Amino acid sequence: MAELLFFITNAVLWIVPLWFLLPRAGMSPYLSFLGIIPLAGMILIWIVALKRWPGDEVRA
Repeated sequence: MAELLFFITNAVLWIVPLWFLLPRAGMSPYLSFLGIIPLAGMILIWIVALKRWPGDEVRA
């Protein structure tokens, strides 16, 4: 029972922040469900961190 509670808590702690972050980065919020899979979640975080965001254009 404790493992199930840990899994649900961990999934919620990954999915909810990613759900709000990904649309701001110009990506689909449904990708946040990849946060359930540990390696896929880490790769997704790296993609979001290193991609160009919609407001990154240099204003001269």
